[in-house]
Amino acid sequence: MGPSLRESAGDSAEGEGDTLGTGFYFSYAHTPPLRGDRLDPDYWAKRFFHELETEVRHLDPRLSGGYVDHRIPAGLDPLEYAARKLAECRVFVPLYSDGYFDSERCGREWSVFERRRRLRKARTGDEGRAVVPVLWTPAARDVPACARRLAPARLLEHDLYLDLGLYQLIRLHEHAYHEAVLRLAQLIVHRARVESPPAVPPAAYHDVEPAFPGQANPQRPLYVSVAAALGRAVPKDRDPAYYGASPQDWRPYHPRASEPLAERAARVARTAGYTARISVLTTFSPETRIPGPQREPAHRPQGPSILLADPWVFDGFASSRTALERVDRARRETVRLMVPWSDSDPETLRQRLFLESRVQNTVPWMFQSWRRSVPERLQDLTTAEQFDEALLLVIDLARDCFLSSSDPLRNAPFTRYSSRPRLLAPPSDSPP
Repeated sequence: MGPSLRESAGDSAEGEGDTLGTGFYFSYAHTPPLRGDRLDPDYWAKRFFHELETEVRHLDPRLSGGYVDHRIPAGLDPLEYAARKLAECRVFVPLYSDGYFDSERCGREWSVFERRRRLRKARTGDEGRAVVPVLWTPAARDVPACARRLAPARLLEHDLYLDLGLYQLIRLHEHAYHEAVLRLAQLIVHRARVESPPAVPPAAYHDVEPAFPGQANPQRPLYVSVAAALGRAVPKDRDPAYYGASPQDWRPYHPRASEPLAERAARVARTAGYTARISVLTTFSPETRIPGPQREPAHRPQGPSILLADPWVFDGFASSRTALERVDRARRETVRLMVPWSDSDPETLRQRLFLESRVQNTVPWMFQSWRRSVPERLQDLTTAEQFDEALLLVIDLARDCFLSSSDPLRNAPFTRYSSRPRLLAPPSDSPP
């Protein structure tokens, strides 16, 4: 069991008048919303954070609470702000669950804090115990080795917390839940005072190798192709902040969500068990090839495809527009187009009517397919949350079409066969 309240208040490595800064970094896996459900799927995790932060502030007012990614001051870049908090926080609090170890973002956060712990060990010979893991839901499979070394503490006299996890306690056992929160707060305060690793300069989020890149199934590939502008090649009246050095860096929901859209799509797809393979759409991409009965094996699609298109490439950008036209002429049901109209992008909203007409003229078949297959409330993809929900829907649609058009089992190699076998007509030389 954790230290008592009296013990937590007694030992301090800092002077009483010092400010200790951000007490803890709250690391958890976001849950994609269910289709048609407007409730926040992360409600319980956010409630736990706020109650834990309240206890930490009461135990030691010198700690300025905790960091959580849904509470970022307006006007700040979310990734830069998170990187700064992760580089200076005193304790790291990961919420263990299967979804957590499937999250590449959580794996990157773990790696950054682990570097700080190794730096402390190099300086003092002791890496400290500044990671306070929380068992959110019991894992259904083996957890990564880095997490096995840091098991959740036994917070209660009985084993209810370790048997059920905090997610069940918060909903079913209120008294045990509040006792567990208090014990966790005591651990955080105690370790923030004496176990914290040294602060480091903020690390670029995308330069960090994740400690656990996820458990997506490599046998379920999802091809994500991006058609977007480059930051150095945007029109004069277009803000380059939405772009980067590569089309894959395009982030239409900036500044609310600064994660590149392709990486966000890969993360959401991973929660559904897919391995996303991201590429830039060109005139030589497999999606542009006209399907036919005599396709070479290398040109046959190996999985569903999602095409993420920047509305601005439909006006100008001849090579991208040509590639999009070829994809549209191929008329593949396994390729689904997604064009976001972000409500945090005033320039795109002002040009909406003009750009949408260019989209419709360039890819009329995919434009109509999108309108037919996606609910009206999701068709504009005005927010990142709408994008997540619509993405899961179109992945299923593309997957169904891929399975229905896959080669029959009889024609497939032994080591790679369709997951949906189909019967063939008997050969012409067979007896009736």
